[in-house]
Amino acid sequence: MEIARRQPDPSSASQPCNLFARTFVMRGVRIERVVYRRFAVALVLLGLVGLGAAAATGRGEGGDRVVPMAVSTPPAETRPAAASPAGDLRVEPARIRTEPAKATAVRLAAAVDQALAESAPGATWTGPREPAHLDRKVRNGGQASTTVGARLVHQGRDGVLHVTISLDPAGTPAPFDWSCRDADRRRGALCEASREPDGVRAKIQTSVDPDGIVRHRVDVELPEVGRLRLDVSNDSGTDPGRPAQPDAPLVMEEARAVALNVSGRIAG
Repeated sequence: MEIARRQPDPSSASQPCNLFARTFVMRGVRIERVVYRRFAVALVLLGLVGLGAAAATGRGEGGDRVVPMAVSTPPAETRPAAASPAGDLRVEPARIRTEPAKATAVRLAAAVDQALAESAPGATWTGPREPAHLDRKVRNGGQASTTVGARLVHQGRDGVLHVTISLDPAGTPAPFDWSCRDADRRRGALCEASREPDGVRAKIQTSVDPDGIVRHRVDVELPEVGRLRLDVSNDSGTDPGRPAQPDAPLVMEEARAVALNVSGRIAG
């Protein structure tokens, strides 16, 4: 009688592996539960941080790029610069008498600047930018004067230019001798009185001081306003470091032309 040999069960060899797998799975489930219980809040916060990062990088749902629409602010309205009143002094006498001295000086400086450009091309005057003298004095019961002045260079001649508006009291012209009777001819002064085609009187005097200063003074009548005076002189004798100039920056006829040009802008 043969004893039947027991054949080994093929599944018996894999039992240790199956046992190990089941043990690993059970332990994994337990570990997962422990991790979930302990770190549930942290995982939720981590997910929220991830969503915020996605939004910050411009990615929306489905991975599509979110392009924010640019909100364009309309540019501020560009308005043309207001025309400066300094370019012209053709105003009624009442305005010149009542406006602040500084406003009159600014307008006067611009008028002189334009007159120099027309009547003495190439002259460089610092008046409109750096007034060397600005004054307004009231005297003689209401007469006021506004003066602007600064350095002037023209054709190699260096000097100083001052222009003054003397405003008469309303209806009362200030006394002024428009003739040349008061010219100090003993000091070599030259004087010329004239009446313009429009009836405006003018008077120009030129003199040479002993120290070499050449001075031209022009007075022009401003009907119903007052008088304009232009003084121009060289710097000879005033600064030892400066070479002597043969004449003022504006020669006699140029000074007269500039003064008449300015007065025309004022009284018009």
